[in-house]
Amino acid sequence: MTAPLNAFTVDLEEWFHVCGVGGTLNPENWDRLPARVELTTHILLDALARAGVRATFFVVGWIAERYPHLVEAVREAEHEIGSHGYRHERVYDLGPERFASDLRRSVQALHAVGVPRVTLFRAPEWSINDRSLWALEQLASPRAARGNEAPGEDNARPRGCGCLVRPAGVSREEGATVRRAP
Repeated sequence: MTAPLNAFTVDLEEWFHVCGVGGTLNPENWDRLPARVELTTHILLDALARAGVRATFFVVGWIAERYPHLVEAVREAEHEIGSHGYRHERVYDLGPERFASDLRRSVQALHAVGVPRVTLFRAPEWSINDRSLWALEQLASPRAARGNEAPGEDNARPRGCGCLVRPAGVSREEGATVRRAP
């Protein structure tokens, strides 16, 4: 009998990265709000190190740009890094063109802070659903996120959040994890 797969995933975002709200939590105000991501990320990284656990961190591009040292700390601890969008907006609210732009921008932000390959994506608020199935095609497209990867190269673009057929097999979301289906 094969041991069960245990996975630990983290959405690396700020407390104010709430989808669909305005007012004080509007993205234009984010730089003026009190940040908690540094302290909480270091506490979590220390706990994971003590337990000998590796995790997958889905990083918001906005965080990568403002806290490159946090992404470096995650990378140095040998955790896997994926994209969680640039501004943590629901995929179905963005629509196809804005989603493609947001995805590219998030991958470029991760490349800029030293993440060599971005092959995973988690949609904010699990927002790839029957309202946004078009996003699966975009994630599978070689043009989805250019960054430093060669177009058309397998694993050169983010994938995940739903069931996605691609050359290397099928990825599917299971609760809070993404894994390659047999």
